[in-house]
Amino acid sequence: MAIRTHWTVEHSCTHETVHDLSDRPADRRAGFARWLAERDCPDCWKAARDADSGSRQEWLAAAPTSSRLPPTGRSGSTCRRWKAPRRLWRGVSAPVTS
Repeated sequence: MAIRTHWTVEHSCTHETVHDLSDRPADRRAGFARWLAERDCPDCWKAARDADSGSRQEWLAAAPTSSRLPPTGRSGSTCRRWKAPRRLWRGVSAPVTS
């Protein structure tokens, strides 16, 4: 008995698309196909995303830049794993190098 890997999905935009779901576990493919049916097809989704680029640029321009940037500096003042200052994780069983 062959297990289905390609699913024909009718999207909410009324377009039909064949999706290759072979990368998903077999017991989750039908659920994912139902989830895809609730969304727009990839072409309509891309068109809607690209049409909204003006408001996205305005939103990005209004956002503070410091919240989008990682901490800078070569001093190692932040822990890479926890993204917290070293003084906050000194009590944890992590090695501290001074």
